[in-house]
Amino acid sequence: MQITREVTLQRDGQNVVQDDQCRAVSGTWYSEYDGLTIDSVSRIDIDHVVPLKEAWRSGASEWTTPERRAFANDLVHSQLIAVSAGSNRAKGDKDPGNGGCRSSRTGDVSAGRGLCHSTAEQRMPLG
Repeated sequence: MQITREVTLQRDGQNVVQDDQCRAVSGTWYSEYDGLTIDSVSRIDIDHVVPLKEAWRSGASEWTTPERRAFANDLVHSQLIAVSAGSNRAKGDKDPGNGGCRSSRTGDVSAGRGLCHSTAEQRMPLG
């Protein structure tokens, strides 16, 4: 959703400037996945901290469509974060226990929605 992207860019960025249609046109963003500071909005992806496919396997398949939609666009539990495009695309839909990137927010997002964690995810360091 375009509006969700813009809200996330504004929330996660520093010195974000928006145009007259509220689109971010400049600023800087720190990517938790690879530690890069990005200064071009075109090099930023908005990522689901818990990939939607992983959420489905971990319990979201039992949710209603409105619950799944709310989870996918959740800004309250920081389910969406601004990260470098390269790190997001390398991560794909992998869960943290299977080679995905782990954000300091992963556990909070999963626990806040009652999703199951694998043992490998629970043992992984944050960051």
